Amino acid sequence: MKNLKLLDKTSPSKASDPGDQAQGMVLGINGINQLKSAIKSGVNFSEVRLWDTGVKINQLQNSDGTKNTNAWNNLTNLVDTAHASGKQVMYTFGLAAEPTLLT
Repeated sequence: MKNLKLLDKTSPSKASDPGDQAQGMVLGINGINQLKSAIKSGVNFSEVRLWDTGVKINQLQNSDGTKNTNAWNNLTNLVDTAHASGKQVMYTFGLAAEPTLLT
């Protein structure tokens, strides 16, 4: 599968070929289509790391302080899809939110 990156949980910098993986491996994904493709393909992984999926902490809220519904729907879809296949989810906060958005 193109652009899939599986990481050994004991060594996050160690990436290898998706075909050689066993349970306990983390799949780094960039979107719902990639997640669905990985599940369908039978790639053996137990956890999904959300990365560059449009759900970083600073993307969940609009600049005017309102909830970013599209980002939250995307996050919900990713988590629900992973959990429906028995996969755990590792959330990557990414860029920090603006301090004024946290109040």
